[in-house]
Amino acid sequence: MTAKLIDNLARLEKYISISHNYNITMAQLVILLILKESPMNLEELCERTGFGPDKVRELLRMLVLASGKNKKAIGFIHKPVAQERYVLTETGRGWISELS
Repeated sequence: MTAKLIDNLARLEKYISISHNYNITMAQLVILLILKESPMNLEELCERTGFGPDKVRELLRMLVLASGKNKKAIGFIHKPVAQERYVLTETGRGWISELS
């Protein structure tokens, strides 16, 4: 039990550090972690996060802006035209790859 708690605290500290270093909020980080697991549509993201659709859209919009402005942030959130799911892609560098 103690070892698992320590591991979880270390992971949380890592995520807080990532959000601070790359100037993204913890709410945005939650969206990234969820999309890292699998693509999701807006309704699924709302259900997983507990946020409403407007809040989720705003978080996604801000993340897209962050990935474009921050040269270290080599990763993108996009919604393919033929699909209804948001997808997180990466090139193996930057804050998205640090989430593993």
